[in-house]
Amino acid sequence: MTDNPKTLTVPEAGRLYFGLGRNASYDAAKHGELPVIKIGYRLRVPVAALEKMLADAGIKTANGGVVMVANAAAGKDIETSRPKTSASKHRNIDTDFAEHT
Repeated sequence: MTDNPKTLTVPEAGRLYFGLGRNASYDAAKHGELPVIKIGYRLRVPVAALEKMLADAGIKTANGGVVMVANAAAGKDIETSRPKTSASKHRNIDTDFAEHT
């Protein structure tokens, strides 16, 4: 085998690029978070597509949103919401604890 293969198995790609285990890698592939091609009954991850996906991570759109990489790789145009900046996003531990006692 060559030192720079053009494709990887799903578990290899998940482990090498993201530190994922076998099952998490297949879950990521199933949900479109890893680019895969099917050859016969085998799933392979093209290294070029994976590296492009990583290079394009967090692409900014004209209206200030961010396109999710997995969605962009799958050809979907879905934007994430902008992060909240208000103090309401933080939990109040004392209030939460009082509600449960």
